[in-house]
Amino acid sequence: MSQKKLREAYIRSRPLDGRAQICYTQKEWEERNQKRVTAATNMKVKSNFLRTLREAVDTIFPGAKDAGVTRFILISLRTVHQQDRQTYKDGVEQLDKLARSKFGKTFVNLSPKNRIHILQGVEGTEFFELLREHTMQGMFADPLYGGNQNMFGWKLIDYPGARFHPLDHTTRGWVTEDIVSLRGKVRRNNDKTI
Repeated sequence: MSQKKLREAYIRSRPLDGRAQICYTQKEWEERNQKRVTAATNMKVKSNFLRTLREAVDTIFPGAKDAGVTRFILISLRTVHQQDRQTYKDGVEQLDKLARSKFGKTFVNLSPKNRIHILQGVEGTEFFELLREHTMQGMFADPLYGGNQNMFGWKLIDYPGARFHPLDHTTRGWVTEDIVSLRGKVRRNNDKTI
């Protein structure tokens, strides 16, 4: 077998829609994204884009702003989802255009009810589907990838984090004492901070 075929990353199909996606081993992910911690600050984004994106993810999932979902999205746009940059740029501009045409304000300055109305206007577009998917990933992925800060999403669903035991223990009434990320950070189950 050639060296090309022995690479650590492999392609598998996504469970929901069958599209192919590249999967990386932990070692390959870390090598590929050594600078991902500073990626959000290094990526040149306009502050209006950032504010609008932050409010949009928080409208989709209240609390996403505090969980670092915007940071997760920026890191993924810089690394594994570079092909989606233009979709995000156009989508965020469209949110502001719709907000100005319907309410005479930017998306950031709208009330939560009006933000929902604007997002419903773009529902079904490629941008909205990506935004919703990345928001959920940022909320519930391991904090290693930039989102789910302080394991906020895991605490919401009482997910114990990286474990060596079967998950069905949690469905049988087993209560976790703490939540653990892949990096070994621990959050006590009854604490709000690490």
